[in-house]
Amino acid sequence: MGFKLGVGSRIITPHEPCFLGGFVNRDHNSIGIYDDLHVNTMYLKSDNYDFLFISYDLLGVDKYYCEKIKTLIYETYNIAGKNILISAIHTHSAPEGFPANLRKGLFTKKFNINEKYQELVIDKTLQAVHDSINSLDEVCAFASRGKVKDLYGNRIQKDYLYDDDIFMIRFKNDFGKTIGAVVNFSCHPTVLGDKNYYISADFVGYMRKHLSKSLDNCVIIALNGSAGDISTRYTRLSQDIQEAKRIGEELANQFLLSLNESKKIELNNLKRKDIVFRLDRRLDLNIDDIDKQIIELREKKKKLTDEGDKRKIEVQLQVLENMHDLGIFEIKKIEVKISIIDIGELRIISIPGELFSELGLKIKNNTNKFSLIAGYSEDYVGYIITENAYQKGGYENLVTLLPKGSSERIVSSILNYKG
Repeated sequence: MGFKLGVGSRIITPHEPCFLGGFVNRDHNSIGIYDDLHVNTMYLKSDNYDFLFISYDLLGVDKYYCEKIKTLIYETYNIAGKNILISAIHTHSAPEGFPANLRKGLFTKKFNINEKYQELVIDKTLQAVHDSINSLDEVCAFASRGKVKDLYGNRIQKDYLYDDDIFMIRFKNDFGKTIGAVVNFSCHPTVLGDKNYYISADFVGYMRKHLSKSLDNCVIIALNGSAGDISTRYTRLSQDIQEAKRIGEELANQFLLSLNESKKIELNNLKRKDIVFRLDRRLDLNIDDIDKQIIELREKKKKLTDEGDKRKIEVQLQVLENMHDLGIFEIKKIEVKISIIDIGELRIISIPGELFSELGLKIKNNTNKFSLIAGYSEDYVGYIITENAYQKGGYENLVTLLPKGSSERIVSSILNYKG
C-alpha cells in the first residue's frame, strides 16, 4: 500500500539573549549564535492513517507544552494528538524553559516559561506543519542500520557498554529523490559545555545539515535515543564549535555508510499503545540527606589535589545546593508515559526522559521489528537508570527522582507488549 509524505522546517532561534538550559553552573544569558535552532516536521498519510513527527532543537519538552501544541494542531489541521510524536534533540545550548519543569538542569516545581519565546515556537511549529501537509508526495520507505565508531561512548565508565546503534529511514519519491529522513542515534549533545554561552544545536545540527546536503537537501527528523549515560566526554578533542562540527559531520558520514545495507520496508498501518506509570518520588532523596551529602563532599574536596577530581566534586555540590532552591522536595508523584508506536514494520518506543543505554539495548534487541528509541519525547521525567546505577552513585543517581526498581518495571511493560 502506497503512502504520501510531506515535510516542513522553520527556524526557532530566539530574537534576543536568553538563559541557556541544561547546566547547573551557568550564570548569565547567551551572548551570541553559532547556528540556528529549528523545528522540523514530517507528515505521513495513507488511506487508513496519518502520522506527524515534530522534532525540536531544544533541551526537552514537557507534557503541558505537548498537550497545548497537539490541541492547536488538531483544531487547525484535524490531526489527532495520538497520531503525533513530539521530541527534542536535547541540546544544552538552547533556551531554558523547554522543558518548563527544569531549571539549570534540575527538576523544579517553579515552572520557568518564557511566554514570548513559547509563542514564537508555537507559531513556527504550526507553519512547519502547514508546509508538511501541503507538500505531500508519493514515497517508499527504506531502512538502514549501522554502528557508530569512535565518536561517543559511555560517559560514566570509559570503555563500558553503550548504545552504538544508528538507524535511518529514508523516504524517496517515484523519481528517486529523497524527500525526508528519520535518523536515530544515542548521545548527549554536549560537545559545547557549561562554559558555552552561544546558541547552537551542537553536533546534531551539523550532522543534520551534512546529511541533508548528501540526500537531496531533504528535511531530517533527528530522534535521540537511549542517551542517558552516553556523551562525547572521552572522545571529543575539545569543547568548541569546530569540534561539534567535526563530530556532527563524521556522524553523518557514518549514517551514509549504513545506506549500503538499505532495505525497503512497509509502513501500511498505525497502532499506538500508551502505558502510564504513576510513581512515588524516591524516598531516599530528602533535605536531611542532601545536607549530609553537602557536608561530606566539602570535607572530601579539601583533601583532593587533582583538579579534575575537585571539579567533579564542585559540580555535585552545585547540584545539591541548587536542589534547596527549586522546590524539588515538593514533588510527590511522577507520571511516566511510555508510548509504543507501530507503523507497519517500524516500531518507535517513545521515552519521556533520559534512558540508560543498557535498558534501551534490551528493548531493541527483544523485537522482530525495525525498532528505535525516541528519548526526550512527549514529556521530561529525568534519568531512567539501571538497578546497578543506584548503587554506584554519581550525577545521574543524584538527580533522578524515580524510585529504585521503576526502570525495570518500565522496561518489562515494553517487553511484554504483544502488539
